[in-house]
Amino acid sequence: MNITCVPCLQEGEPRTVQETKRVIEEQNKLATLAGAATKIEQSIRDSGVKDPISMPILDSIVRMGIELRKKHDDGTKISAAEALRILEKEITERLKPESKNPLVGMHGMWLYDLTFKNFIIALRC
Repeated sequence: MNITCVPCLQEGEPRTVQETKRVIEEQNKLATLAGAATKIEQSIRDSGVKDPISMPILDSIVRMGIELRKKHDDGTKISAAEALRILEKEITERLKPESKNPLVGMHGMWLYDLTFKNFIIALRC
């Protein structure tokens, strides 16, 4: 039996570098919110953008947010505003320019056209 998922084989919409950067920054902000894992997954599905360099950092921020929002053993928990403040500070410290994807913003690099062949051609230019 030969089953083919036709929608999976369709080409996606091209993105500009600015659009890719905007989506990555949006995903960074989503990581600080309650329900972040689901929101980031939805953003990836909707946009097709998944930055492999920032994803491990975002995953750790999401896990930290889950822990911050849990009740303590004594039944208390920190406020949503305090959790947000802590997470925003943490993500700012972890996502410094040197930890971001160097391909985003590289002159002449079209991220939506990164096939292996095109990547090699872009490196030669």
